[in-house]
Amino acid sequence: MFYIIIIIYTILFIYNIIKLKKYNTNSRILYIKNINDIENELNTLNPIVSSYIDSLSFNDLLNINPTYIIKDNKRFVSLKSFTEESQLYVYKNKHIIDDLDVKPKICLYLFKDPYYLINKSISLFKGNIITNMIKCENNYTLIHIIHGETILYLFNPKHILEIKDKSLHKIKKWAYKIHLKKFQCLIIPSQWYYIQESEKETIQFEINIYNYFTIFSKYIY
Repeated sequence: MFYIIIIIYTILFIYNIIKLKKYNTNSRILYIKNINDIENELNTLNPIVSSYIDSLSFNDLLNINPTYIIKDNKRFVSLKSFTEESQLYVYKNKHIIDDLDVKPKICLYLFKDPYYLINKSISLFKGNIITNMIKCENNYTLIHIIHGETILYLFNPKHILEIKDKSLHKIKKWAYKIHLKKFQCLIIPSQWYYIQESEKETIQFEINIYNYFTIFSKYIY
């Protein structure tokens, strides 16, 4: 019985990894008003923009714990410094969510099926910020702006040869440029690449969605 389970899981694992590597070469950005309609469009493998009201400012975080120290990889950053410094950058931090209990409420409406596994993080930007190019290696990546605004440059995987190892200003012509404002969210399909540019105070949730068969995908390819 044990070997049968292993075989079945292996088959489903391979199937899901193959499915994960597919993308829509004729993609377009879908703008969906009703967040409850999003799941019907996920299989189109198009990026999706929608909105959900969930607000959180730097002052809100300070009110929760004014002396909080953020553990960010190998450095420690005072939360209070975001009100004092002109430029600071904390990217995809998981500790803040757990320590201050500021979990994204949007998960109550999206990817709530037990089939999905969700990895949640929060980013705090202040000043002129440009991230490195990121690849969505999981099933979907959800970015939800809860304070401020930001610009996302999305790249279809079919342009990988044109964009690989190049600076943003050289590859913008290949990108979908999306200006995300407060409360808006963006769902990025698997295999897509993105760069983020921010000039204002911004707080965002970033949610990486896997399933039981793709959780280890980033270690495979």
